Amino acid sequence: MESYDPAADTWQQHAPMPTPRHAVAAVSIDDWVYVAGGGAVLGGGVQSSVHEAFTLA
Repeated sequence: MESYDPAADTWQQHAPMPTPRHAVAAVSIDDWVYVAGGGAVLGGGVQSSVHEAFTLA
C-alpha cells in the first residue's frame, strides 16, 4: 500500500492491507483510514464484505 503527500509531492510505502482486494471505498478520519468492500478477485465475480480500519502513523 502507498500514500501520497501532496505537500512534498512524494509517495510513501506502507505495510500491505490486512485483506488484499481492489475497487474499494476508503475514507480518512483523523489518523485512520477506513476501507470498505471491494473485490476479492479481479473481474467482479466475488465481492468482499470486509470493513477494516488502520492507521499510517
